[in-house]
Amino acid sequence: MKWCKEKFKNASIQSQIQIAILGISMLFIVILGIFSYQVASNAIENNYREDFYYNLRTSNTIFEIKADTIIELMRNLLTEDRFMDTLADSQETESRYFSTYDSRLFENYAASICLQETDIDEVLVVGLDGKLFLHSKIAGSSYISYYREKNIVEQDWISQITDANGREVFFSSNVLNPDSRDFSIAKSMIDPRNAEPIGYLIVNVRKEMLKKAFATKGSYETNCFLVADPDADESLIYFQGNSAYQEQILAEYLAGSDQTYLFSIYTNDMTGWDLISAIDRSELSTASNRIRMMIIIAAILLIICSAAAAAVISRHIYGPLQKLERTIEQVGEGNRHITEEFDGSEIGILGEKFKRMVNHNLELRERLLCSKIREREAELYLLQEQINPHFLYNALDSLYCMAVIHDADDIAKMVEALSNTFRLSLNKGSNILPVRDELKHIENYMIVQNMRYNDRFRLDIQVPEELLDIKIQKLLLEPFVENAVYHGLETRIGEGCVTVRGWLEGQDLYFVIEDDGAGVEDLSVFESGYGITNVQERIRLYYGDSYGVSFESQKGQGTRVTVHISTSGERYRNTNEETGSD
Repeated sequence: MKWCKEKFKNASIQSQIQIAILGISMLFIVILGIFSYQVASNAIENNYREDFYYNLRTSNTIFEIKADTIIELMRNLLTEDRFMDTLADSQETESRYFSTYDSRLFENYAASICLQETDIDEVLVVGLDGKLFLHSKIAGSSYISYYREKNIVEQDWISQITDANGREVFFSSNVLNPDSRDFSIAKSMIDPRNAEPIGYLIVNVRKEMLKKAFATKGSYETNCFLVADPDADESLIYFQGNSAYQEQILAEYLAGSDQTYLFSIYTNDMTGWDLISAIDRSELSTASNRIRMMIIIAAILLIICSAAAAAVISRHIYGPLQKLERTIEQVGEGNRHITEEFDGSEIGILGEKFKRMVNHNLELRERLLCSKIREREAELYLLQEQINPHFLYNALDSLYCMAVIHDADDIAKMVEALSNTFRLSLNKGSNILPVRDELKHIENYMIVQNMRYNDRFRLDIQVPEELLDIKIQKLLLEPFVENAVYHGLETRIGEGCVTVRGWLEGQDLYFVIEDDGAGVEDLSVFESGYGITNVQERIRLYYGDSYGVSFESQKGQGTRVTVHISTSGERYRNTNEETGSD
């Protein structure tokens, strides 16, 4: 494969076009052949499905006619007063068996049913208390074991009959003897006079009755018919055909597969059973093989024609490509202005676009140069703007000196605090500062606030000496002190205290800002403030998602804020500070 790719790359453009056209043609021919063969095979299979679906529908009609006859015989007993009265009265006796009189009466009715419908093997009458009567055409048939080992009315199939509330229930096997050759039709006997159940009637029908529905086998050797109950554990009810195929056909049907056999299925509405016709796919492939041979011959002829057409088309396309190739070579040699004219073909359009691209190249380069110049001008402007803050806190220093000269100590103290606050906020353009400076920033802030509020607030800083030189982000603690003053202490009457504590646990650094102010009930308010949100975001960006801020507050007792950061990134932050980067 690699050798073929190399040969194709090294071939001329004309040869590549020929190979491409011929390859695409062959691909489409193969796809068309496969598609045609598949369509023909599907047509054969669809014809089979349609024919046998019609046969299955006819078989279903025959089966329903036979089943309707049996159901009608069962329903006729509901109109026999002697039968219904005897079955109802039998519940009043404590005996486990029907009386001789009752049994003779049931025998007459059961024999009449079996006489009218030859496919019925057994008729059983069951009382609500478990009494059982049996009329059977099968020699030696007996269900005495149900009296000795089982309580018949406690069986699951009795519950299904009861739930049907008088409707006939079809079972895929004999409910009393699953190994027999019969399937059962059962119903709950409802007294029409009071709509109360008085017993059960079960009719066991020979499965050979289904053979009459599948009287014609068809002309295919592997064609088989079967009846299956998809909801039963023992799904197969009846099979007709070569028994050698039975196991595989049933397995494919239950698995929902049709790899070996093609199925046609019709579901009986009365029973829920599937009437199935199956045939080996290989038996349907004889006609498909003839179609496949014709497709192969047609494909060979089309490939020959495609090879001739590829040669003609490649020569027609190669001319414009040569012109485009010459133009590209000229550009490679340094010609920046193209005057070559191209036709209106796709290759010509490509050549025109290439020509416009090259001719506009100089203009684009000039625009790029202008953009870089403007960018440098913007950087210079930003550097100039950084001078203004220094002017502001220099002016504050001047005000401080004038206040001292005029003995305005309060004004001097406030101006000094403002100047220090502003100077620490700028921090020479660095985002990193020692804990010492952050605490100094908080002290200056509190000085200003106490000037405003007549020394209402007290600041208590409890940070060990060994923490003061650790570098942290600037304005990491001050926003929480500010929040404590404005929302905790200012809103209450009287004095208040803000406590700032800090400690180190391994590489983790903890700060607690606590006030004895008003407090809040809803902690979600802390997530809505811009300052707090900004601090939390900066902590996540610089220290990682495992660090952050937590809040505790109680109405009328104050608020506690815990800031959790790391010291492990101190070297990186020191580097940023030295370079003055953010």
